[in-house]
Amino acid sequence: MTQQAKGRPNGRRNRKKPYYIFTYSQSMSVIASTIIGVGVLTLPRSSTADAHQYGWVAVLIALLISIAAVLLIGKLCARFPGKTLVELCRELLGSKKHPWVGNVLSFPIILLYTAFWLIVTGLVARTFGEVVVTAVLVNTPLEVIVGTMLFLCFYFSFYDSEVVARVNEVLLVIVVVPVLFISVSAYQNAKFEYIMPLFPTMHLMGIAMAILPALDTFLGMEIMLMFNSNIKYDKKLLRYQVYGVLLPGIVYLLIVIAGTMSFGYEELSRQSWPTLELIKSVNVPGLILERLEAVFLGVWVAAVFTSAGNWFYCANWSIKKLFGIKKPLWSSLFCYVASYFIAMKVAQNIQELFYYLEMIGYIGIVVAGVLPLCLLLLSMVRKMDGRKAESGEKEASVHEAS
Repeated sequence: MTQQAKGRPNGRRNRKKPYYIFTYSQSMSVIASTIIGVGVLTLPRSSTADAHQYGWVAVLIALLISIAAVLLIGKLCARFPGKTLVELCRELLGSKKHPWVGNVLSFPIILLYTAFWLIVTGLVARTFGEVVVTAVLVNTPLEVIVGTMLFLCFYFSFYDSEVVARVNEVLLVIVVVPVLFISVSAYQNAKFEYIMPLFPTMHLMGIAMAILPALDTFLGMEIMLMFNSNIKYDKKLLRYQVYGVLLPGIVYLLIVIAGTMSFGYEELSRQSWPTLELIKSVNVPGLILERLEAVFLGVWVAAVFTSAGNWFYCANWSIKKLFGIKKPLWSSLFCYVASYFIAMKVAQNIQELFYYLEMIGYIGIVVAGVLPLCLLLLSMVRKMDGRKAESGEKEASVHEAS
């Protein structure tokens, strides 16, 4: 082989790999799998603490607000086709003459999203560990359980977005079908007087106070800001993304109503893991499964992994984009250490864990609703719409070809 042949660059290796484009069902699955997580176990308690028997009304209102939020994020992402959150913010806040302005102004926004994803990953892993230690592996150290879950997220972050989409698509079916079956089965012990009267008249303030905790459990659609490079938006895709919020909403509504009609809001609001207690009271016909909570926890592991894994993946991805890191090992190691530190050192007991989950939920409302709205309005003011540029390029190419 000659020296010239040796020094010749490999065209296949240097060629930039195109982004994988999600299908409609994969877009729906990524959103739904991220939303369905630890909220399945805690939502009945947090929604009925203030709203009492009308906790399901707060969940329904939170579902409608979340649908509006996912449409808002979809409209924003559609204006910047093929751009991740990092590229979107830099282009929107910068200019062609001075691109450094966009880098500077977008830095705190991207850092806020990254910090939120890392914190929520750590808190979700800690919640997972607390449940497993309490219900199943009583003698296993909490550090081992949390570290194992975060290691799965760490390993997950090395794969392409195509693998992420396929994993979410497969696990969503495995999670939703058993959870829906268990939720419907829980109605065998229902007492309708616990949820009466159906129409709230004198408890509107309590319902309003319960909406924010309910909104916390619907967080997850904001990750589509990072996966925007893998999506081509149209009306049908937006409809499927709405389904991605609607599916967890139906599951949450069924669980909250079943819990309220089984225990009553007084007892429900005093339980740490009300859904787990609800499942223990369910009897499967024919005694096929004597301990149904074991099946539920097995399914719930997959639900927690998709939630924590997707948030971990987006945090790692944004760090790589923000600092231009070529090797994913270093950014993944940083995310692992940061998430583990947050999981084990921030909350000293379960009461503090619930408090921090509530606080990070309020920040999540900002990153999932307030900031996308501000960015969308700014893009309208600046008249920035990549769809028009793409259509103009297509018309020009067609004109040249003719």
